[in-house]
Amino acid sequence: MLSRLSIRDIVLIDRLDIDFADGLAVLTGETGAGKSILLDAFALALGARGDQALVRQGVEQGQVIAAFEVARNHPARKLLKANDIVADDELILRRVQFAAIMAGGVLGGISGGTLVLAQVGTFAEGMSAGRGFIAIAIVALGRWNPIGAAAAAVIFGAASALQFLFQAMGWHAPYQLFLAFPYVLTLAALAFAGSARHGGAPAALGRARIE
Repeated sequence: MLSRLSIRDIVLIDRLDIDFADGLAVLTGETGAGKSILLDAFALALGARGDQALVRQGVEQGQVIAAFEVARNHPARKLLKANDIVADDELILRRVQFAAIMAGGVLGGISGGTLVLAQVGTFAEGMSAGRGFIAIAIVALGRWNPIGAAAAAVIFGAASALQFLFQAMGWHAPYQLFLAFPYVLTLAALAFAGSARHGGAPAALGRARIE
């Protein structure tokens, strides 16, 4: 049973804490009172798809904490045990939504639009041709730093331009060699980043967060 709901910086809500008593709880109010915001926040805590629009304007992140009272014989106990999650009588779910996620989505959309409209001129399946792996290499080579990633992007952009320059120079070599040049550089960059100590990657990268 849901026992407590805490909301921080979600849509119009700055700070809100609700304690639910035993029995049936009913949310009432006029249109625009914020009932849907509470439901969206609760759904966010349960794993619903997040959106930057949920974060209150002017802050970097929003947070929802839902606390549940879980009986000892509840079926959820088996699921928690199977995932090595230790829980007492109260189970707390915490969800944080970062506004920075929107920036990543916008940049990804711009790159896709540039590829379709400026470079190729049409859409075709597989047209990205592994550029996503190059993006990963750019982040790794940039040591997970925005400035470093920007510098690495310039390097890889120059490598992509060089493949066309080499072909235009009329060198007697298979054109596939020129096309492979950016990807060879990608492998070299990933190998270099992997050999460096810690690689600069965030310590929590790829790890589930359990509190």
